[in-house]
Amino acid sequence: RDETDDTVLEEIHPKIRKRTIINKVDELTQDPKSGLGGKMKSYLDQADGLDIAKLGGIVMGARNMSELGQGITALASDIQTRRKDEKTEDRLAALSDLQGGLYEEQTKQIKAEIENMPLDSLVAELNAASDAYEKVLEQTNDPDQLSGWVNYLTALRIRLQELRGEDVTETDPYKTSGASIN
Repeated sequence: RDETDDTVLEEIHPKIRKRTIINKVDELTQDPKSGLGGKMKSYLDQADGLDIAKLGGIVMGARNMSELGQGITALASDIQTRRKDEKTEDRLAALSDLQGGLYEEQTKQIKAEIENMPLDSLVAELNAASDAYEKVLEQTNDPDQLSGWVNYLTALRIRLQELRGEDVTETDPYKTSGASIN
C-alpha cells in the first residue's frame, strides 16, 4: 500500500512522499508519538492516496499549528462529506433493489389473483380498473400511476381473452391505436 500511495503522491507532486509528510508532522508537533502527531500517523496508515496527497499539501504548506489545524479540519470535513455521499449512494442502491424485488413480488401476486378470478369477477375488476385509470388520467396524469394501471388492465384483458378462448397475440391494446403514455 505504501508504494501505491507514494505513486499517487508522486503524480501530484514529485517531491512529496509519506516519509516527508511524517517528518513535517514531527517537526510541527511537540510530541510526535501522541496527540496530533500520533493521530496523523495513524491516519496515514489507512488513508487513500489522494487524501494523503491533500494532507501532504496541508502539512507542507502550514507555517504554524493554527494553519495546520484549519487545513486538517477542512480535509476531515471533505472526507466526511464524501463518505456520507458514498453511504447515501449505497443506501439508494439497496432501496432500489428492495423496491424492484417488492414490485416483482406484487406482480406475481396480482397475476396469481387474476389467474384465479372467475369470469364475472374478472369483468367487474376490468371495469373498475378502467374507471380508476380514467380518474388518474383526469386528475393527476401521473405517468407512473398510469403505467401501473395500463399494466394491470393489460393483464386483466389478456386473462379475459384466454377465458373466452380468444387469440392473445397483441399484449398492448394502446400500441395498435398509436397511443402512448408520456
